[in-house]
Amino acid sequence: MVRKKTALFHPLGNDAHVAGCINAMIIAHELDYQTRFVAPSKNSIPNHLEEIREFDTEINGMSYRGKPDTAVGLVAEHINGLQQNGL
Repeated sequence: MVRKKTALFHPLGNDAHVAGCINAMIIAHELDYQTRFVAPSKNSIPNHLEEIREFDTEINGMSYRGKPDTAVGLVAEHINGLQQNGL
């Protein structure tokens, strides 16, 4: 049996705007990916890392609709978390 491709999407930080994630999920679904969304209420790096491990994701999509300088820091934190956890 062929393993289905997986994609996980979540907004960064305390951003409640999820349209970017939803749009990316629609595209991923059309490309035959099994998708999962992490709600803003569960937004933390440890939660995201746990979801990535549990879902065994191939794509980790992040969305942020705030100030660019804040986004850079949030993305850097996520990258560090991924690297430190061998993901």
